[in-house]
Parts: sequence; structure tokens; C-alpha cells
Amino acid sequence: MLEPLKDRQMPKMSKSVLAAGFILLALLTYFVARSVLRTAIAPATTEQVEADAPEDNLPIVVVEQAILKNHTVFADLKGRTEPDRAVTLRSETTGTVTNAAIREGSFVRRGEVLCGLNIESRAARVAEAEAAFVKPAGL
Repeated sequence: MLEPLKDRQMPKMSKSVLAAGFILLALLTYFVARSVLRTAIAPATTEQVEADAPEDNLPIVVVEQAILKNHTVFADLKGRTEPDRAVTLRSETTGTVTNAAIREGSFVRRGEVLCGLNIESRAARVAEAEAAFVKPAGL
């Protein structure tokens, strides 16, 4: 048997569901009212609007021929660069550098002369080292 409606309890809705329902109802009311008012205010025909407009208030339009030409664009950028790799050079011998053929930061290729050493001081050291290793004839 069915229970009477007044004795049944309705399930409680959360506050967020009630708020969403209220917002939906407000939006629906807004769009319906807007469409009704727009049709009531809109002019009957476009021809009536054109007939009512005075001809002396037409806008003046200036037309120019477009010219194709190149434009140079400059961009001043600030930044910092870092090398992909760093190389440390060492000489196999010691000596005084007499000339530097390249500048710091330049690109070099394999076999390229980087600097010149003083040959005279090197030759003197070689002679000195040979004299130290010479064995006496009697031994």
C-alpha cells in the first residue's frame, strides 16, 4: 500500500546542488528575457532603417595602393653564451713564447700553429741534458 505523501520525507539536497540549480535558473531567465526584449525592440525591416538615414552623413573612405617593399627588422638582445666544451693546452717542452699566432676565443684546426717558442733556450737545455747523460769513457 502506498504511504501518504505528507508522511514521506524528501531527500535533502546539498548546498552546492541548490546553488547550481539557482544559477541555472537565473541564466535561463536572463536568456529568455533577452530574446523577448530584442525582438520587441528590433526594427521591422532594414529598408526602413536605410530610408531614415540621411545621405549627407556617409563616411568618407580613403583608399591607397599597397606597395610591396622590404623592411629591415632589428632586435637588440642581451644574453650570455657558454662554450660547448673547454680545452686546456699544454706544451711538451718549456720555453718562452715568442709570438702568438691566434687570439683567445678563436677557432683552430688540427695541426695549426698556435704559438712559437724561443728555440735558443730550448737548444741550450737539450745540450745540457745530453751532457748530463754522457757516460765517462772508462766505465
